[in-house]
Amino acid sequence: MRNIPKIIGIVAMLCLAGCSSDPIRLGGVTDVSQIDRSKGERLEASASGVQVGPLPLGINGRFERAYADLQDQAKGRVLTDVKVEESWKYIVIGTLHSTTLYATAYPKMAVPVPAPAPK
Repeated sequence: MRNIPKIIGIVAMLCLAGCSSDPIRLGGVTDVSQIDRSKGERLEASASGVQVGPLPLGINGRFERAYADLQDQAKGRVLTDVKVEESWKYIVIGTLHSTTLYATAYPKMAVPVPAPAPK
């Protein structure tokens, strides 16, 4: 009986430890002169995970998966105007959590090659 608080504490710590993920940086434009804003394309990517009681199944990595999909769609272009949409709904075994990312992909500006100096 006196071990019950310890067991509850350990279970709570394990559940909370499973609810963390690595931070990611969205976009990467600090100077808009480096992109061609006349050729933007809207992109969308999403990823989901399921929360079954205290067990997060694919919940923590959904943001990273959605952003990786967005980068794959961009094919080397610069991502800007990133918007995040979170949603969830009840399902039979728990809750389904979804993350959808919207962004605009712009090609990088062509850097002019300087003409060779006359001899």
